[in-house]
Amino acid sequence: MRPLGYAVNGDVIPEEAKAVRAIYRLFTRSDHPESLRSLARGLSGTELIPGLSPRPKHSHVVSVERAQQRIAEGKEPRTVQPDGEWSPSTVLGILRNPRYTQMSTYTPKLAQADGGRRRSWRAQILRDDAGEPIRGQWDAIVDDETWWRAQTILDDAERVTNTSGSTKRKHLGSGLYRCGICGAKVTGASRGYRCAQHVERNDDGTVIVPSLMRSGVQVDEFVTALVAERLKQPDALRKEASTDQDAVASGIAAAISEQRARILRAQRDYDEEIIEGRDLKRIRDAAEARIAQLETERLLSGQAAGLAPVLGVDDPSEVFLNASLAVQRQVIDVLVTVTLLPQPRGKKGFNPDSVGIEWR
Repeated sequence: MRPLGYAVNGDVIPEEAKAVRAIYRLFTRSDHPESLRSLARGLSGTELIPGLSPRPKHSHVVSVERAQQRIAEGKEPRTVQPDGEWSPSTVLGILRNPRYTQMSTYTPKLAQADGGRRRSWRAQILRDDAGEPIRGQWDAIVDDETWWRAQTILDDAERVTNTSGSTKRKHLGSGLYRCGICGAKVTGASRGYRCAQHVERNDDGTVIVPSLMRSGVQVDEFVTALVAERLKQPDALRKEASTDQDAVASGIAAAISEQRARILRAQRDYDEEIIEGRDLKRIRDAAEARIAQLETERLLSGQAAGLAPVLGVDDPSEVFLNASLAVQRQVIDVLVTVTLLPQPRGKKGFNPDSVGIEWR
C-alpha cells in the first residue's frame, strides 16, 4: 500500500503531505504534544485538533484507487475497504516511516512463534559505506531532524510504559540527569529516577536493588531552585530573542537523535541475542562519545534554541520556574549537567551533596 502523502509513482500528493507534516509537528512539539490515540481521533474527526483536518481512512482511499484502476484496465474491481476511524497503529506507521525524509529503506519480515511472519514497525534504513543514509529519488515531506525527534519520543522507555496515552514526559530529569556511578542517563521510575545499566545482585545472581534509585521530588526541587538562581546572574545567558544558528543547531540535533537511536537499536539487538555484550558496549561507547562531541559543538556554535523561552525577558528566573516541563528540560539541558549519586544507606532526608552540578 502506498504511504500517505505519496502517489504510486512517488510523486507527492499535496493534501496528504500536509496531513503527514501536521502529524509529525503535533507529535513532536514541546508543549502539549499529541499522542498516537489523539492524532487518530483527530484524523477520524472524533476530536478537534487545530492544524489537523479529518481525512478518510487511508486504506479506504487506496482501495478506491485500486478499484478505479482495475476498472480503467477493463478488470473486475476488487472489494473496496470500508471507511472508518483511523487507528493509532496507522499513525505509528506514519511516524516510523523513514521514506518521509527521502531515506531509502527495506523492511525485513520477522518470523513469529506460530510460523507466521510480520513486518517490523521500523523499516531498515539503507546506508552507504560511510554509514550515511542512501537518499531516494522522491521528494522529502519531513526533514531529518523532525523524523529523528519523533523516533526519540517513540523509543523513550518512559513513554513505552505509559498507559495514559500522553507522549509528554512525567519526570524532569528522565534521559537528562546522569548516573554518578557509570555516567549513563537515568530514566524515570515510579517515585523518581533509576539507572538501568547496573544492579546489585546476591551471590546467586538474583537482583537485590538497582545500584542507583533516587527520589524524584527532592532532586527536581533542588535542581530547579539552583537553575532559577543561576538565571538571576548577569552572565547566565545572553539577552537576545533569537539565534542565527538555527540551521546548524537543527543538523546537530538530528545527529544527536540518530546516535541515541543507534544505542537503542543496539540494546534491542542485544536483548534479542543478535549481538553480544562487547558489541553493545562498543556501539554504546562510540555513540555516547559522539553525542558528547555533538553537544559540545551545539553549545560552542551559540545554539540558543533551548534557552529561547527565557531569552530577552526581564526575569528569566521567574519565567523558568513557571514554564512547562518541556521548557524547563530544555533550559536545564543547555545550562547544566546533573549527576545523581547513590543516597547513603541508613541516612534519612535529602543530601544536596548527592547531586552533582556542573555548569556549562
